[in-house]
Amino acid sequence: MERKDYWNCDFAYAVGLFTADGCLSSDGRHLEFTSKDEQQVKTFARCLNLKNSITLKSRGNSKEKKYFHIQFGDVKLYRFLNSIGLTSKKSLTIKELQIPKIFMPDFTRGLLDGDGSMRVNSHPESKLLQFKTSFYSGSKVFLEWLSSQLESMASLEGGTLYKSIRAYGLSYGKRDSIRLIKTIYYSDKVPCLERKKVIVAGTPYTRHVVSRFGLIKLGEKTCMHRLKKKLKTKFYRGLKTTASMPIVQPMMLA
Repeated sequence: MERKDYWNCDFAYAVGLFTADGCLSSDGRHLEFTSKDEQQVKTFARCLNLKNSITLKSRGNSKEKKYFHIQFGDVKLYRFLNSIGLTSKKSLTIKELQIPKIFMPDFTRGLLDGDGSMRVNSHPESKLLQFKTSFYSGSKVFLEWLSSQLESMASLEGGTLYKSIRAYGLSYGKRDSIRLIKTIYYSDKVPCLERKKVIVAGTPYTRHVVSRFGLIKLGEKTCMHRLKKKLKTKFYRGLKTTASMPIVQPMMLA
């Protein structure tokens, strides 16, 4: 199958997920995808039309099987992923990927759902609401490439690349995060991780963003009533999807 025959919106989203949480076996045939979210694994399987069983597995030194996992064999897909830049030891070696520009929003949404976070909190001094979107990777080169792609895709003004204890991070502030979310959630029917979509459409701050920028429809009138009441306060006490990663050695991308 030729490269162009694979690409569609669902496939691009699955590639984003796989880039974050997938694994190419060294045998040149088998692929694995693991997540703590069962819904995410089911969505991944649906996007690739997989019928394989989803099982539980442990990670690291823990014996507790609390991660959802799917494994399947597909030599053609394996070789295709190799051809766009994914390898069996991608965590630290991943660089640029060959993603068609038209499918970059779907790929980015998958990457965000897998190895990213969205946070809404208040500034410690001004108490003004903040909205932050971040991506994490073991490869600095990959995040530099991602930054250039997102700048072109969503007209972002520039993110902050930094080194944490566990990985590199690429973060965007309020203005860029709004532009990014507007671009990758271009429809309420796109595949996504529901608990992160709730953050986009379900917090007082992001509901306000939605109402101003037309990203996602607001809920019932009761929700609007609560929203207006909440927005009268000076700030909304934080909400985040994942534990924040300690920031060390911050650096600004040009």
